[in-house]
Amino acid sequence: VTDASSRAIEAETGNADIVYNIASKDIETVKAAKGVEFVSTNGAQTVFLMSNTQLAPMDNIKVREAVWKALDVTTGVKLAYGAFGSQAEDWVCPGVKGADPTRAAKYFPTRDVEAAKALLAEAGYPDGIDIELSVFSSNQERKDLGEVFQSQLAEAGIRVKLNVMELNAWSDYVYSGKSHLTFYATTAMCFEADKCLTQLMPTSAYYKVTGFVPDEFTTAVNNSLAALDETERVKYYSEAIDLLLENYVTLPCWHNELNAAVKDGIEGFILNRSYEHHLLQ
Repeated sequence: VTDASSRAIEAETGNADIVYNIASKDIETVKAAKGVEFVSTNGAQTVFLMSNTQLAPMDNIKVREAVWKALDVTTGVKLAYGAFGSQAEDWVCPGVKGADPTRAAKYFPTRDVEAAKALLAEAGYPDGIDIELSVFSSNQERKDLGEVFQSQLAEAGIRVKLNVMELNAWSDYVYSGKSHLTFYATTAMCFEADKCLTQLMPTSAYYKVTGFVPDEFTTAVNNSLAALDETERVKYYSEAIDLLLENYVTLPCWHNELNAAVKDGIEGFILNRSYEHHLLQ
């Protein structure tokens, strides 16, 4: 059942034994339903606002910085997700190898609309810019977050067209490098940052989402894949992640929550953070 509201109804009415992925707007209703247990745990997925560094004007680092400066991520996440999941506190979720609790203070932006306007002027866009943010239609939270960001960016002269597309169309469009901005999620399946980073490499089918090409980045990721020593591997993860943040490529927004509604009498079901494939035993 791909529609979130329909899934919630299946849970509330007891028509389904187990319902995965209860949307934020339906959580309280499902929790209040009789004969159903709502279960949740922290996920291993982070949702990012990603910039296509190969598509003008996002190829200009000052423009990318202006976008970050114009955003209030805290407000956006609160309005879009409510109490579902949590605002991103790092590039990867807590507990994942490659996490650094000091990273947010160093790199995550504090909103400054006037600074954003000044950066656009320095980049050669004193009258602002027109760009596109692409989201897929089946994810209501990302659509809501996109609308909040669209409003915030407008105050800095960053005029955003919100392009809402069916999932397959969105995939073809974004993976072909045609959108300035998109929301994109990566999951640290084995609780290391490698899977999240390799998706941004030139060898990945998803590479054109950002098109980030510096040799320092690809070298750091390749070194992390070759390092057997955990301390050394994490050091390379950090080098790669810092480059993404220093260059305003991937702005962490939200850490995923895994949840499900389980009908009374169902036993042996466990939410599983690894690969986010749940256990039915």
